[in-house]
Amino acid sequence: MNKLLFMLAVISQQPAGRVVSSAVVSLVAWDVSEASRVPSGLLVAITEHESGFNYRAKRGPCCGLGQVDHRYSAFTCAEMRSDVQVGILSSAIAIKTWRKHTDSWHDALACYSTGNSCEGTSYADTVVSLWKKI
Repeated sequence: MNKLLFMLAVISQQPAGRVVSSAVVSLVAWDVSEASRVPSGLLVAITEHESGFNYRAKRGPCCGLGQVDHRYSAFTCAEMRSDVQVGILSSAIAIKTWRKHTDSWHDALACYSTGNSCEGTSYADTVVSLWKKI
């Protein structure tokens, strides 16, 4: 799949109000994926689930497209909320770190969601389901 087909696959799954933001996220995710070796579809699925493609999202200490806790990131909350690439890159770094300590992307997603406890599969199941639709 090339970058354009990937973007079209992502936006075809979105309601009208999310087409532009999902297109931007898909293009940036493709580039971040190539650099980080985290699947681009996984990055888009995390972004869709965590923030609905809203790069300004913030809940508690978690910020940006992937709702990464800024206390455990190389980026500040302001950086993650103002730059789409930084928002997706912070997610890629976090999920790749968890992947190094787990057996699968699914298990890494459980840790991404719950931190060191890595408990529960509901979040991981939802994100993997979104990933498979792309």
